[in-house]
Amino acid sequence: MEYVVWVEIDFASIIEAKTTDSHSFLPVLQGGASNRDYIYVEHFTKAKTKRQEVYGWALRVGDYKLISPKRGRQKLFNLVTDPLEQIDLIAGGISSGHQKIVDSLVLKHKAVTQ
Repeated sequence: MEYVVWVEIDFASIIEAKTTDSHSFLPVLQGGASNRDYIYVEHFTKAKTKRQEVYGWALRVGDYKLISPKRGRQKLFNLVTDPLEQIDLIAGGISSGHQKIVDSLVLKHKAVTQ
């Protein structure tokens, strides 16, 4: 893993970054495949400094997206059948099938954020 920087986007050579908290998306820009099977987003406070308190995150793997706010309950969506995220699959109770999906997404979140 390495920092993705503008120099890389311009296809110039770079010095390897010492911090490893992201993946390069240069291969995707060049028509290749992504080296990740997920999309992860953190939501931060409105503080002026970056990386303040995280007040929620979302993770998509395959067809499913889990939204997990710091306060409140999680929401699960099937983005193939519900691309506008109108039907929360766990709003009225959670089935064993949906619980397995939530559990796998929570485990993926832990792996991504370690």
